[in-house]
Amino acid sequence: VLPADPPEPAPPEEVLEEGLLTVMWNELGWHFDGQSQLDALRAVTTSQTYLDYLAETYPTEEPVESLEEYFQIAAPDPERYVPFLRQWTDAPTDEDIAVVHKINTVYRECNFILATSNDDNIFANLLLILEKKTIVMVDPDVKDFKKRHNIQEENFNIQEGDIKGLLAFELEEFAAETAEIDATWLDEQMETFGLERGLLWSAIQRPALIGEIFLYFPSTELFLQWIENRREVEE
Repeated sequence: VLPADPPEPAPPEEVLEEGLLTVMWNELGWHFDGQSQLDALRAVTTSQTYLDYLAETYPTEEPVESLEEYFQIAAPDPERYVPFLRQWTDAPTDEDIAVVHKINTVYRECNFILATSNDDNIFANLLLILEKKTIVMVDPDVKDFKKRHNIQEENFNIQEGDIKGLLAFELEEFAAETAEIDATWLDEQMETFGLERGLLWSAIQRPALIGEIFLYFPSTELFLQWIENRREVEE
């Protein structure tokens, strides 16, 4: 009896993933004809094909019909938040991660509002940003977080510039840093695969991030300008 042929080695994960991109593009890429890239991506990500993929790969308790909905309920990534939280606790809990994610989401929203403002609405938007940040910092969960980790902000002398360690200051920096990391990642995908395929790939890999983009960027032009601004900062 001849020995059986050895099994074919499984293809590398990145090959399987890029194969998924090809399959998705072949079925859904036509949406990018004749409309803006973000509008096309929104059409792609509300198709049944994509929603089936989302439900299988990133399951949620209740089905969602858009990435905006998915962003609102997606669990935060501990790898993003645990290192940040270690300045207050050696053992961050899921509750700690959820609270900081809540604040970070609001702070990032404020940064996106500022990034998409113009001369006609900048002053109204600055007031809106102040209101949003004030509301989230007096949220009961945030107050419990500060109490749990003994964050005594009244001890900081802001007039003397003693703001390092102040929760709001640290969160402001963290929101900016995470947004810059995400903008760089998006830029890399679009550079690697091209603008339209890169956006589809981003929706395959980071659906919550694309849902956030959908919520806060009303046009492709403003989104790409945000990416360009982050690129200029890096240079």
